[in-house]
Amino acid sequence: HYYITNNLSPALPMAALLFDDITDGLKLVNCPFQPPDTGALKGMLGGKACSKMYSKIVVWFCDQMKGHVEPVSMPQSPDEEPLFRVELSTVVMELGCPVPGIGGADSLTDPNNRTAVLHYLVHELMAYRLTAANETQTKQVNTDKGCFSGHPALRDLAIIYSTVGLPSPGSEDEIPDIFDSIIHKIKRNFDKNW
Repeated sequence: HYYITNNLSPALPMAALLFDDITDGLKLVNCPFQPPDTGALKGMLGGKACSKMYSKIVVWFCDQMKGHVEPVSMPQSPDEEPLFRVELSTVVMELGCPVPGIGGADSLTDPNNRTAVLHYLVHELMAYRLTAANETQTKQVNTDKGCFSGHPALRDLAIIYSTVGLPSPGSEDEIPDIFDSIIHKIKRNFDKNW
C-alpha cells in the first residue's frame, strides 16, 4: 500500500488522484453507500466530525471483513461519535495501517486521517476478498470438476470470477466467454454507479 501522509489538501494533484482512487474503489467493491462524485466525497470527508455517510461506509467495510476485524458500531448520536472513532482507529491499527498518527478518537477528527483510513479500508477489503477467494479455490482444487479445474491459470480466473461476484461457469463455457463475463460484470458495476 502507498499513502500520501504529508498534507492531503484537495488542491494538490496527488490528493485528487487519491480521491479518484477511493471513488473507483468504492465502485469496485460494490459499496452500497457511495458519494455521487469526487466533490461529494471531499465534502463527506471534511470537517471535524465523521459524517453519517462516512460512518455508514466504514461500518459496511468492517461488516464485509467480519471475522477478520472487530465490528464497528454505527454512532446513533453525536455523543457516540468519539466511541465510533476509537473503535475505527483500533480496527485500522490492528490491520496494520501504515499511516502515522492513526490512533485514538482525536486522530479521526482530522479530515486527512479520515481520507487515509477510507483509502486504506478500500484496498484492505479488496485484498481480503482476493485472499478469501484464493483460499476457497485452494481448498477446492482437488474436488472441482468444473471449468476451472486443472491448470493453475484457470484457478486464477476462478479467483477473479469470485472476486467480482460471478457464479462459477460450467465446464462447457469457453475461455473467451469467461473473459467477456468478467468484463461485462466490471462494466456493469461501474455503469450503475456513474
